[in-house]
Amino acid sequence: MRLRLCEAMVGKRGVALGAFRDGGSGPKIMVGLLAALAFCVFPVSPANASVIPVFSEIAPSANAQINDVGPEVFMQPTASQSGTLNPLSLSVDNAVVFPQGAPLLVGAACNPTAANFCVSVDGQETATWTSASHGTVTFSNYGWHDHLSLTSAPPTAGASNLGPMAPTEQFLYSFVAGPAGTMDIHYTVTNSGSNCFGLMPFDIDASGGSGGPFGSVGLSSTCGTVSGDLTGPITAGASYNFFIKNQSNVSGGLLDRTALIDATFDYTIPDSSTVPEPPSFLLMGSMIPGISGYVWSRRRR
Repeated sequence: MRLRLCEAMVGKRGVALGAFRDGGSGPKIMVGLLAALAFCVFPVSPANASVIPVFSEIAPSANAQINDVGPEVFMQPTASQSGTLNPLSLSVDNAVVFPQGAPLLVGAACNPTAANFCVSVDGQETATWTSASHGTVTFSNYGWHDHLSLTSAPPTAGASNLGPMAPTEQFLYSFVAGPAGTMDIHYTVTNSGSNCFGLMPFDIDASGGSGGPFGSVGLSSTCGTVSGDLTGPITAGASYNFFIKNQSNVSGGLLDRTALIDATFDYTIPDSSTVPEPPSFLLMGSMIPGISGYVWSRRRR
């Protein structure tokens, strides 16, 4: 339909060129020709729409327990925004100490040489955007430091848990898709520490339309690094909820152990392009000689 309209306006027998040929006002007709050219070469259509950000949230969770102290202590701060793309960043530090009342030992301070027994679950999460269609999510030093009794004397048991409290995920980005295409999530996940048992892969899902990237990435209970790309189709104009979640946990006789995750997720969603569509290039090529020829012939009269 657009090509037919363009032919009707600026083709060899188009209205605009016909008016030019029949003696119409040159400046006015040139303005009309340029407007028609812009209409034909740079179309605005659903296929060329841009991604629209709706809502985003980060919520790093960290849950810690020493059985001889009490029930599991849950912690999950959140930072969110609606319709904007400001950077989001949060740190979480959740620690339990034995005996109760002793100074808390957070992060690396909870180690085999610490004066008191402790469980510390902590880390940092950051989300940034360069545009509505491209962003990066990072998790840094996300995991636990545990120091419990190596003998039968208490405290011998506890829990370190990164699992988020439902229905909140560690990362959520809701958006309205632009053109159809493929969403790509490039990931690098590194597990490190003295004992990586309990560390689990990240669950990723971009749900909406005909479906998007979906799967689990990372290593299970193993120290090391893994990287790759997770891809999936995006439906033009559909609403999507893209989330990243990690449910790593360890419980029981924790002994002395450290297990940390460093992960980066760099994602790209199909978006509009300023490059004219291929049919428009062809049409533009057929229009420009015609316009130039008519202008040259009128100047010779």
